[in-house]
Amino acid sequence: MGCIPYEKTARYLVPKWQSEHPEGLAKDCAKDLNISLTLVYDFWTSKKKRKSSKEIQDCVYEYLDKNPNATVEECCRELDISKSSFSKYKALWKLQKEILKEGYISKMVNIF
Repeated sequence: MGCIPYEKTARYLVPKWQSEHPEGLAKDCAKDLNISLTLVYDFWTSKKKRKSSKEIQDCVYEYLDKNPNATVEECCRELDISKSSFSKYKALWKLQKEILKEGYISKMVNIF
């Protein structure tokens, strides 16, 4: 059994593919290289820094202020966040908008 040339190993091919496809996904790499996704993940380097909850919230609020009728898919794709994160912050954004409405505030003032 002979040695595999380095240029044909996943250790070489995955980072090379990733540099050629900066927006590419690991699953696309696995498909293009015809290797397992598990093997791709062994050599995949993540270039994304995880956002804090506050950063995600700020991004969602800003996005929704500019695009109040945006779909979940549009927002998640644009901000690169999960649907569950978007849903949570959209609900908070809506609640905040309701509270800030002048009519709602005046009703609250009349209660006290």
